[in-house]
Amino acid sequence: MWLILTVLVFTFLIFLVLPEKYKPLITGFFFTIFGIFTSWIAVYTLFTGNIIEYITDQTSFIVDQLSAVFILLINFTVISQFFYSTGYLKGYTINKSSFKTSLHYANIIFAYISMLLVVSVHSSTGFLIFWEILSLSTFLLVLFDGENEKIRRSAINYLFQMHLGMFLLLAGFVITSNISSSGFEAIRIYFSIHKAWPVFLLFFIGFGLKAGFLGMHTWLPDAHPSAPSHVSALMSGIIIKMGIYGILRVTSLLPDKSLVIGIIVLLFSSATGLYGVMQAIIQHDIKRLLAFHSIENIGIIGMGIGVG
Repeated sequence: MWLILTVLVFTFLIFLVLPEKYKPLITGFFFTIFGIFTSWIAVYTLFTGNIIEYITDQTSFIVDQLSAVFILLINFTVISQFFYSTGYLKGYTINKSSFKTSLHYANIIFAYISMLLVVSVHSSTGFLIFWEILSLSTFLLVLFDGENEKIRRSAINYLFQMHLGMFLLLAGFVITSNISSSGFEAIRIYFSIHKAWPVFLLFFIGFGLKAGFLGMHTWLPDAHPSAPSHVSALMSGIIIKMGIYGILRVTSLLPDKSLVIGIIVLLFSSATGLYGVMQAIIQHDIKRLLAFHSIENIGIIGMGIGVG
């Protein structure tokens, strides 16, 4: 894990010394190499059904079918937004310092790597570390035009709510941890012994804050207009879907179908979808429109989880 964190720091230092014209090229090269490698792993897992494991003393990485689907979604979304961002940022960075553009490109990579690690790590410590890196890198991406006070408030509100969610996830991991195991395996054991829905609520709200379910969505309509367009696309396209991944991962650990949990998810999701579409109808700002349609889509996805 320390190796991964060292690589992230080293990546930022490289961007600091790179000439401006090479930053998009290096970022694109990184996405291409990493995208091909991780997509090959995902496709292999999906078509063969084999689970790929890498276990160390500190943490464990497991790519199963759920992880594989999200790896492909992450690669498609991140690489697509990057190709758009190369042209978008040319005129956007004229008045930005080299440090700020370096930080921006580095944070796109940080967000990308952290999402890949979030969907493959199975230890609680590793998951929370990579979840936090994703939140911090997204915060800095939204803050790209931080000279504007409204944008600063939106970014800080996002960061505050993401940390509230992280503390709820931490509480869930602590409650379910035991002497013999931690992380997702410990959650599976806990659910098989205890009543599941109270602890599930901790995870649902913690992940729901990232996804933008109703009552947990208030950062989303402000963060979208505040972020550069390619960052808005990244947030709608995949970052908020990390919350969906978390909910799917936790529900997959339930020993059997839970009617109470299904009803909870279905009610939250139905209200979220209805609220999102009603708010989208009255929007005139295209980015706020996108934000509320993203909330609507999260509700529709959540309804599928609740019914399933």
